[in-house]
Amino acid sequence: MLFLASASPRRAALLHQLGVTFEVIADCAVDETPLTNESAADYVARLACAKAQAGRLRVDACRDSMRQ
Repeated sequence: MLFLASASPRRAALLHQLGVTFEVIADCAVDETPLTNESAADYVARLACAKAQAGRLRVDACRDSMRQ
């Protein structure tokens, strides 16, 4: 299962067009403020990692609550 940690309608539409099954994990609280002197490449890499980690925590928490 693919989890999309983005509320972007464009990303969801692209995945639909490709026929990919996915679940949207909205509200992954990630501060998207660029750091001082952060390059664009470092910025997007940092956000991608942060959103992946936040999404994983949400998925794990949901699975844990379903087991109880």
